[in-house]
Amino acid sequence: MGPPMGLRDEGRAAEAAALAASLEQRHMKGVVVAGVVRFIRKRQRSGALPEKLDLGEGAEHLLTIPIVPSAWCDYSAYLELMELVYSRVLGRDLEALAGFSAAGAPVVYGGAHRSLIEQGRPERTIRNVKVHWRICHDFGRAVSEVGQSEALVHIHDALPMSEVEGTINAGWIGGILSAAGANHVQREILESPWTAEGNDRLTIRYRWR
Repeated sequence: MGPPMGLRDEGRAAEAAALAASLEQRHMKGVVVAGVVRFIRKRQRSGALPEKLDLGEGAEHLLTIPIVPSAWCDYSAYLELMELVYSRVLGRDLEALAGFSAAGAPVVYGGAHRSLIEQGRPERTIRNVKVHWRICHDFGRAVSEVGQSEALVHIHDALPMSEVEGTINAGWIGGILSAAGANHVQREILESPWTAEGNDRLTIRYRWR
């Protein structure tokens, strides 16, 4: 016999609170956050987005301060800005969201981390996905299994993860491959926390030419 209903409800509430706290403690590097902040500000200046947006305090704060590329920023606030772009600009199109995320990936490697992108060698580049991940995230870990013109990338220890968040991650890694010279990059999500109960990782297959 399981625990009484009241205890089960309390357990679910405690688990949800722990997951929310975990999300709030995560951070994303400013060099990534700056891209979406610039995009939203530009849309606001053009009138495509209103000056006053219905955002949480953290996300609103990111839109009002200079973003230092080397600084760690509130990940939940960054994610809220990405969800704003997804819903208000991209028409809730996941493919467009992945493309938006991919387009921002090469910006990370324009300076001190340029050597991590090996032009013409996408297989060698994606083998270092764990390093790419740690440059921009202070949580989770990424590992890869690499073959000829294809790779499996597994992201662990990054729960909770929504479909929008997983799509952002998948697009970003695809952008790294493109920056290394991979052509016609295709991706397929094989395992995800939002489609399989109890699944604790995101697995993406990439193929390219």
